[in-house]
Amino acid sequence: ASFPGNLHLVLVLRPTSFFQRTVTDLGFRFSQEDFMLKMPVVMLSSVTDLLRYIDENQLTSEFGGTLDYCHSDWI
Repeated sequence: ASFPGNLHLVLVLRPTSFFQRTVTDLGFRFSQEDFMLKMPVVMLSSVTDLLRYIDENQLTSEFGGTLDYCHSDWI
């Protein structure tokens, strides 16, 4: 299977709880070799870090943005 577009960057928002963050870090280390040559991966430590990469009008409020989005309306 392939993705129909071109990915130039992968942003990974690390979970906030210690246990989830540890599991994510371990899983990421094992799979990092798969991504290393294909595209850059940036690990973000907080939601506000997303604003350095994505404009706030493209993010919902749960990610520090201003985008008004309702999934049931979209469907």
